[in-house]
Amino acid sequence: MRLAIVFASVLVAMSFLPASATIINVPDDYPTIQQGIDASLDGDTVLVQPGTYIENINFSARNIVVGSLFLTTGDASYISSTIIDGNSWGSVVIFEYGEDSRAVIAGFTIQNGFSYNGGGIYCSYSSPGIRSNSIRDNVASNEGGGIYCHYSDSHISGNFIFGNQVFPQYSSGGGIHCRNSNVLISDNVISQNSTTHIGGGIYCEGEELTITSNVISGNIALSGGGGIYCTADAAMITYNVIHGNTSEYMGGGIISAFGDPAIINNTVTQNLAVEGGGIYCYESNPVILNCICWADSASGQVSEIFLDGGSQPDVTYCDVQGGWDGEGNIDCDPEFCDPENGNFYLQESSCCIGAGEGGVDIGALGAGCQPCLYTPGDCDHNGVPLELGDVIAMIGMYRGTVPPYYVCDCPPHGAMFAATADPDGNCVALELGDVVTEIAAYRGTGTASGCEDCPGSRRIGYGDGYQPVIRPTLKFKTSLRPREH
Repeated sequence: MRLAIVFASVLVAMSFLPASATIINVPDDYPTIQQGIDASLDGDTVLVQPGTYIENINFSARNIVVGSLFLTTGDASYISSTIIDGNSWGSVVIFEYGEDSRAVIAGFTIQNGFSYNGGGIYCSYSSPGIRSNSIRDNVASNEGGGIYCHYSDSHISGNFIFGNQVFPQYSSGGGIHCRNSNVLISDNVISQNSTTHIGGGIYCEGEELTITSNVISGNIALSGGGGIYCTADAAMITYNVIHGNTSEYMGGGIISAFGDPAIINNTVTQNLAVEGGGIYCYESNPVILNCICWADSASGQVSEIFLDGGSQPDVTYCDVQGGWDGEGNIDCDPEFCDPENGNFYLQESSCCIGAGEGGVDIGALGAGCQPCLYTPGDCDHNGVPLELGDVIAMIGMYRGTVPPYYVCDCPPHGAMFAATADPDGNCVALELGDVVTEIAAYRGTGTASGCEDCPGSRRIGYGDGYQPVIRPTLKFKTSLRPREH
């Protein structure tokens, strides 16, 4: 199973820490994160205690690890409780002095950045690791609301990239913008980002980009590429679930333009546009292999693959609604487990099982509607149930101050239902009853139970009852001038 997303269930946190690193503690040793960075040397670790830090930090050519206590504990609750807030003045985190893969930012909520490029994180001529962060509610006035990469070989993995925006007429890359970069984007949830131009979730151009094993959902682009806008010639777009994205013009799911990427084993579904609901090709000849293209629409009609500008894609072994000429292509209901609730695994009876090239499954996820396996009451998802941390996490999720990304494996590695936020076992997460049950179980006066099956989350990567803040009107603070890089 290739899709493995969402923080604690994905990454081994301790692997970020160099064996011989000097650890600089914030705020014990230095009161701010930037002061800790300034005091560090290559190979050091700046370890940050929970709290909200109103800062805009710059790694300043130091190849160091900057992380929350998630690094040392693997406890994902530290991600939401350790916040770097840019206070709407510049990028929140900056890499611009040639930092390499030894430079890592991990385990934070990175929010409220406001910059020309890269509202949340700005990378230029640098190649850091950006891992296991919640990058949310940042704004850029040109490119890259969440993350901006320019001449960068960054590895962006295991992040929750949500609610970021770029807003002028020709802006691009609401969630991530990659220009002239060979970036690896893997195992992220990229959702509810927006742009007034192209690439609501991701905009990318470069030589050897790889976008793999992500959930890309609910993003908006007014001009084109609600989910992904790709102009990279040798890009690999593989094993992604691309669903529920919108473009008010072209390409609800993916736009492939002026390049010939490989689009392999993706599930492209429920996307919407005026032209080309699923995949839109413009002067592009991509390889489209082993993909599900189903229930995408344009102007109210089924629209899976749309060709413009003389495009001639090589489409084989795909399940395309309405049919498509090509070796191994089929046209049949893929039988998702629960598409209405965002579960795009396949039922065992699906026509896509074993129908891909070489007998592999078509789509990103394969089969697996079996019951969910998790430990009831383990609300902080650290493998030990009924601790005080579980009670604190459950209360935070109920109040909406902690994103309910503590997920079970449903089936293994599929972040489809926030079952650990459902200790009363009624398959409806984040109710008051869940809080009461968790407290009682912690005190020993009650028992946490589990949902018998795993119906899927209504919003992938979230849980029932968690309502993200979306600003579709694209109105912003006009009194602030973004810092240009």
